[in-house]
Amino acid sequence: LGATEEEMLGTVVRLVIQAMIPAVRAMGVAWGEALNAARQRREIGIRLTTTEKRMSTVEASSILQVGEAASGEEVESAFTRMFEANAPDKGGSLYLQSKILQARRRLTEPP
Repeated sequence: LGATEEEMLGTVVRLVIQAMIPAVRAMGVAWGEALNAARQRREIGIRLTTTEKRMSTVEASSILQVGEAASGEEVESAFTRMFEANAPDKGGSLYLQSKILQARRRLTEPP
């Protein structure tokens, strides 16, 4: 390359680098903001799960549609029937299944 071509190449490289600096800075700022937002969401999630209350026996009985004094067999029968009826492949939802599972655990756990 001749002296003029080298000068032109140097100028082009300098312009490209000058154009890239603001873009890289913007990406760094965006990355930092995304990281801070993720940390905040994580902290909120931790606070929600640690302060979340245990399901009451009244709520658990209502979900499984059994009396509060239901026997273990009644709870298991209701659990099986409702858990299978709410399977996602039968049009149910995982959320409902999780609530049904929580209700069974609450009613069958030792006091």
